[in-house]
Amino acid sequence: MRGFIMRRRYRTLAVCMLTIMVAGFVLTACSVSGAGAGEDQVQVSSTHNPTGEEVLKLNPEADIFMFGDLIYIQADPSSWVQELKYEDQSKVGEITAVYNKQDSFINGMSTKLPVKTEIYAPSPRQGGEVLIIELDGKQYRYLALIEG
Repeated sequence: MRGFIMRRRYRTLAVCMLTIMVAGFVLTACSVSGAGAGEDQVQVSSTHNPTGEEVLKLNPEADIFMFGDLIYIQADPSSWVQELKYEDQSKVGEITAVYNKQDSFINGMSTKLPVKTEIYAPSPRQGGEVLIIELDGKQYRYLALIEG
């Protein structure tokens, strides 16, 4: 009886090992066959922050500017960003060019703000990337368009 039980255990072990080997072979064969026939290229997708051109393609009337390699869009008047309270703000730059369709969008360029419009960063910084524009005695808040 004891010999019968031992042979049965070894047989079960052998079947398990054979199953693992067959599964390994099948997986390897699938991997190799999938890599052949001109499919030796690896596709990598990445995300990036939107460019000025991409934003304008979706909304040609967008009020945007580029600062620090980020595109900022004017926040909606009823947006949560309007409710943020800042103690102070410091000048960080100004608009240096107005966009036209023949140009590439670059830092300091705007679609609607005039050249020499000053750009301010609020402090303390809270609620993400927010910059402030003061124009004609009014304050406008712009949000950075950040992918991720």
